[in-house]
Amino acid sequence: MKILFLSSNAPKSLHTYSHNVVLNSLILEAGKSHDVFFATTCMEKVNKNKYFNYLGDFLSKLEKKEKIFNLEYKFKDDEEILGRLRIKEMDLVIIFWDTWFDLLDFGSYSNKVISYLAKPRFSNDLSKIFSEFLKKNILFFLSLKKLLNLFNLLLLKYFHYKRIRNFKKNFNICNVDSNLTNKNNVICNYCPNTWPDYYGDDVLKKRKKINFNKSINILGNIGNTESTGNKIGLRYLKQKILPNLKNYKKIKINICGRGSIDKDFKNHRLVKHKGFVKNINLELLKNQIFLLCNNTGYHYGGYTRVIFMMSSAGVLIADKQLKKSMPELSHMKNCLLSNNENEMLKNIDLAIHDNNLRDFIGKNARLTYEKYWTPAKVFNKIIS
Repeated sequence: MKILFLSSNAPKSLHTYSHNVVLNSLILEAGKSHDVFFATTCMEKVNKNKYFNYLGDFLSKLEKKEKIFNLEYKFKDDEEILGRLRIKEMDLVIIFWDTWFDLLDFGSYSNKVISYLAKPRFSNDLSKIFSEFLKKNILFFLSLKKLLNLFNLLLLKYFHYKRIRNFKKNFNICNVDSNLTNKNNVICNYCPNTWPDYYGDDVLKKRKKINFNKSINILGNIGNTESTGNKIGLRYLKQKILPNLKNYKKIKINICGRGSIDKDFKNHRLVKHKGFVKNINLELLKNQIFLLCNNTGYHYGGYTRVIFMMSSAGVLIADKQLKKSMPELSHMKNCLLSNNENEMLKNIDLAIHDNNLRDFIGKNARLTYEKYWTPAKVFNKIIS
């Protein structure tokens, strides 16, 4: 089967951007048994690869449409682009995540197209606006800037759903957004994100060897500290969690990722700011507990870091909101989920002091990864 991947980013095995790693994993998986072709809109160097034929970068073909607020882009010379992409030859076309290729008019070839998307940006932005509205009441909408932004987002939402309505299949890596898409009369199925297996079947032995007789390490952040979700999570960690951990002595909360952090973190005796960590695979094994607070606010999403963490057989502690996005999560089975900060603190205490529970949850976390989240499982779900 001939499969064409269309993406705005380049496939890479490095951890710098999760988009690139996931794309690389899916292409490698597809290349094992199919003829794979690939094209971008990024101007980023794409190295030759035995797993795919690179059809080039099409960023120069994008231009703004003359519409209100310049909300829309389009491709110049659609028919020429379809020819250069060899669309007629392809059995399947996979649009990967937030690529500009969903602006291309596939016409009669739309029945070959499968979209595998992260949640569109406007969904969380709309969620944020309505969250702020509930807090600030009707005065919120007296701001012309806010009203125009809301109008912008509603139009984007309309155009996005209109574009993907005729595609053969639509998948979303966040179950919340797949449900929203269905409510907007566009058929969309949840298909989870994925992540490469950097640990193997013997990860439990590796983890025990590294953490033998050591104090408890809690990973409080992974990824850029200034991204929207991480800012929400770090704020929650600082305000709701850290003040209640002051009596613990043999724990360390590690904050990893590029970007600045609040001075309160720098001065806290339990916190270690590691910044960008080169060997993040090893770093995950050194942390027995993973604390994810990103879903405590209006933000939602299906996170590669959750899959990465659970593939390493660690204990994920998160807000129950996360399960709405990633339904594979199960409290007291493969993770610990909380309704509020009090429950989260109890879960942290439980995970710190109960070695058997950590082993049980870590084992099931790894099994969950193998059952749902490997590149092979996700790729097969996309094309089946």
